[in-house]
Amino acid sequence: MAHHTLGDGVFNHFSTCAEQVTVAQTKLTAENALHEIDRVLDALLTEKRPGYIELPLSVVNKQIVGEIKPYKLKEPIADTSQLKALTEHLDRLLTSVKRPVLLAGFLMERFGLIPEVRALLEEHKLPNASLFMGKGVLDEKQKSYIGNYSGGASDPLLLQALDNADIVLSLGVRYTDNITASFSHLPDPKHLVDFQPYSVFVHGVEYKNIPLKESLKILTQLIARCKPGSFKIPATNSSAVKAINKHTEVPITQHTFWQKIQSFIEDGDLIIAEQGTSFFGSVTLQIGPRSSFIGQPLWGSIGYTLPATFGAMTAHPARRTLLFIGDGSALLTVQELSSLLRDGHAPIIFLINNNGYTVERAIHGEHQYYNDIPPVDWSLIPHAFGMINKPITYSVRNSKELDAALRHAEKPTVMQFIEVHLGMMDLPPQLKAVSDGIAAKNSIS
Repeated sequence: MAHHTLGDGVFNHFSTCAEQVTVAQTKLTAENALHEIDRVLDALLTEKRPGYIELPLSVVNKQIVGEIKPYKLKEPIADTSQLKALTEHLDRLLTSVKRPVLLAGFLMERFGLIPEVRALLEEHKLPNASLFMGKGVLDEKQKSYIGNYSGGASDPLLLQALDNADIVLSLGVRYTDNITASFSHLPDPKHLVDFQPYSVFVHGVEYKNIPLKESLKILTQLIARCKPGSFKIPATNSSAVKAINKHTEVPITQHTFWQKIQSFIEDGDLIIAEQGTSFFGSVTLQIGPRSSFIGQPLWGSIGYTLPATFGAMTAHPARRTLLFIGDGSALLTVQELSSLLRDGHAPIIFLINNNGYTVERAIHGEHQYYNDIPPVDWSLIPHAFGMINKPITYSVRNSKELDAALRHAEKPTVMQFIEVHLGMMDLPPQLKAVSDGIAAKNSIS
């Protein structure tokens, strides 16, 4: 009975768990290591999902059996017959297209295809929209960008453009509940062409074994036959927050807070948003083409973003990084402030203090005890962790105080920790739409 086990003499419990959340798994021996390490690497690099390699203590010092060669990924090859059939089908469709809309999701970033999709839109000006899972994939400043698609919570004119589209090109999108306001609106399947990592669905017909890079190349070639600029850009009211500079001593609200942040963000910023009011407020910001956005609206593990900020800043320490996180979420992983401070990172952290789990209150139990958190003096917490590289902290309750904090924090050389006091049930509009949908579904017996 060894430590880090269940004390039952069984040593594969955790590799069994890992099977559920990894694309490939293995347990190494001296005899299988050459083949198995490459097999798992091939799978995780091809599918862009995690892999699991178990290295038993008894194997660590054994000599590998076989000849060791440099690792080389075998690039996936498209099925030529499927690629030909897809090309012919898309060619027939695109010949008569007049009202296209392109949606781009997170898989375009995961598979390294942001430059290709941006080049396509720059050249041919297709009306396009991003999603919560995939914010930052598209250039939100280009003229053909028509907003953020979020199901029934989208701008009405964006929904009208989608409903009137004769083709919806869906690139690397997964239509989950949190990004469609609980499936309150979805593209019409009769007009949907859905590009996935290794398949394309054209009006429900699946073409298999075609890598996304190849299917995007075919799409680009076929669209080039259409006259550039011939696609009419629908007029929409951008759902992006409007920047304001007005400041008062009236208590700040979600609405005014995000307006101030819209003025504060710069092109090139890395924006990291915790799943809660922080996420649903920040996704409405209009970010620049060199900016990046990190969020987690599918799994939604609260507390994720503090350690994610540490990881992101370890990779790019010179990049201006803004973290938006709620008080409830921060309590789960607040110790990662110590890692950020120890390594001399200088994030700008906005701690949204709204007295508990507001996102959960919006769904169920507005006044229930389980949605409360213990009162915390957040102004002291960063200093408790910051024995070196002393942080600077602020506590703001109105836009005048927020303006002062933003001026001081604009070019950080040490951690800037800004506690923002907001109303307990003050919800960003996007969150209200999603939480109302979830609450309605939860009430169905």
